[in-house]
Amino acid sequence: PLLHSFIRAITTLTPIPPHTFLHLHNPSDSVIYLKNREIDAFIKLRNLNAALAVFHTTPLRDTVTYNLIISAFRNQPNHALRFYAEMGLRGIRESPTTLTSVIAVCTNAMFFKEGVQVHCRVIKFGFTCNVFVGGALVGFYAHVGECGVALDLFDELPERNLAVWNVMLRGLCELGRVNVEDLMGFYYPRMLFEGVQPNGVTFCYLLRGCGNQRRLEEGKKIQGCVLKMGLVESSVFVANALVDFYSACGCFVGARRCFEDIENEDVISWNSLVSVYAENNMLIEALEVFCVMQVWRKRPSIRSLVGLLNLCSRSGELCLGKQVHCHVMKFGFDEGSVHVQSALIDMYGKCMDIESSVNVFECLPKRTLDCFNSLMTSLSYCDAVDDVVELFGLMFD
Repeated sequence: PLLHSFIRAITTLTPIPPHTFLHLHNPSDSVIYLKNREIDAFIKLRNLNAALAVFHTTPLRDTVTYNLIISAFRNQPNHALRFYAEMGLRGIRESPTTLTSVIAVCTNAMFFKEGVQVHCRVIKFGFTCNVFVGGALVGFYAHVGECGVALDLFDELPERNLAVWNVMLRGLCELGRVNVEDLMGFYYPRMLFEGVQPNGVTFCYLLRGCGNQRRLEEGKKIQGCVLKMGLVESSVFVANALVDFYSACGCFVGARRCFEDIENEDVISWNSLVSVYAENNMLIEALEVFCVMQVWRKRPSIRSLVGLLNLCSRSGELCLGKQVHCHVMKFGFDEGSVHVQSALIDMYGKCMDIESSVNVFECLPKRTLDCFNSLMTSLSYCDAVDDVVELFGLMFD
């Protein structure tokens, strides 16, 4: 019902000129200004209930009022879209800030149909040339997999700042639908020809693209640019991207060197190295780094724990798997991560301890499709065919 009302509001509304709603009620601009300040103060204090109370108790609202409340509820897409629909019904014209916020909501919530309708509003009100709105649309279409549309919108922008270039690079790298030559051509000469200087985020995406396609030589060229700009020392994210790049290319010596070049190794770099060793069946090396992490009080991540559990599954290391399970429980990932839960069920099943596998499944606070699939795989691995059929039936109860 909410999304239906949102669609109806933004597609059938005949726009009222800006501020007509305010003019009809003859409000004082200072009253609206003060109310907006009050709402903004509560939002900055992360007190959304108080902000919402002020919003609902004042009948005098303008574009800024709705911009504040939509942005505040960006992590609650249904609420954000409801406010946007209400804004249209009141005849309050959206600004570029409004459209950018709503597009971001549609992007994060994967509301494709609603995002396309907002795009129609962008065209209708002539905001297609706005670099912030245009960049948000590029990011939206890239995120939902419409890379061709994203590229067309990108090329039509009269001005492209660094943020827009990075959004487009991210889309190209994550979708994996372009080869490295095109990716590098997008960066050089196009980006540099326009006088846009790359930053650490740019190189992180380029390294990811090279790593995904295992293009070692091209990645080394990117590393040369990174070293020349001194980003390894100034950005731990770039340093970690280099570790991941060499690992993805199977060059573990390079990965270890890049890790050791990080002066103050943060938890991300430690976990990157553990997961890389684990994913490539390098048990001794993975355990070595994992143990040193504990000495230095570095918190393991979901990625490194899942990597170790999967390694135990492949090698049949039940004893080690139980020790990893203890760490999982210690850090609360047994209740907070479906990926860890699924890996635990799979590990016990592959190690022929089906009773423990079932116990993990039964203790789950919420049973997801991934966990059902992991248990069915474990039961199949232990030749418990009848139990697989019964569990399959339970999925639909």
